[in-house]
Amino acid sequence: PVVLSVISDAGMLGDLNGDSITNVQDIIILVALILDSGDYTDNADIYMDGVIDIIDVVQLISMILES
Repeated sequence: PVVLSVISDAGMLGDLNGDSITNVQDIIILVALILDSGDYTDNADIYMDGVIDIIDVVQLISMILES
């Protein structure tokens, strides 16, 4: 089994593993949260609509490509 550690409600938006940068690792964690119906966490809700879904994945990818 794979264990993911998500930094909840701390750090910067989109930084789900707490390493102070947003990268492909954060995308993988976000997709896993969506597929696993994981708990809501503020820094995973990139679109800030109160729901963690594919829109957040698209936004996170856009953030990473723009940086």
